[in-house]
Amino acid sequence: NDSFLKGTGFAREEVIGRTSTEVNIWADPLDRQKLIDALRKESTCPNLEAQFRRKNGDLIWGMMSASVFQLEGVACILSVTRDISEAKAASQHLAESRKALQSSEQQYRAVFDTSLDCITISSLSDGRFFDVNKAFLDLTGFEREDIIGRTSQELGFSTSAVERSR
Repeated sequence: NDSFLKGTGFAREEVIGRTSTEVNIWADPLDRQKLIDALRKESTCPNLEAQFRRKNGDLIWGMMSASVFQLEGVACILSVTRDISEAKAASQHLAESRKALQSSEQQYRAVFDTSLDCITISSLSDGRFFDVNKAFLDLTGFEREDIIGRTSQELGFSTSAVERSR
């Protein structure tokens, strides 16, 4: 149809009467084989993600569903393919961002845990500790589970100005 022609860059006369292999639209021949195997076994192949080659050589990602049907006694394949290139690129970008974030978190954790200076992370609203590093635990003599979720006042780390003036 026109959508196929527009998406691949071929003219109708370049594809009619030719196979997908002759037109060279499969970026990976194994994807074509997956389609053929599924159609032979089940007469259908839903949601096959594959890369396809446009006439100019550019690659696009497609989500293809296909099924076998009879047309005037001839076995035919009806396939519908949706361009998912943008979704695949977004998914890849998200995976790369997650990997970078994980690496950054690992670096932060290494610096936090190995710092010789006492480091604490606490809530601004109520002063409850979210995290403390080893240097802080070594200095105070507490275990992490004794501190997390509690305030410095609850642990007796600080006194108010009124108490200090007595």
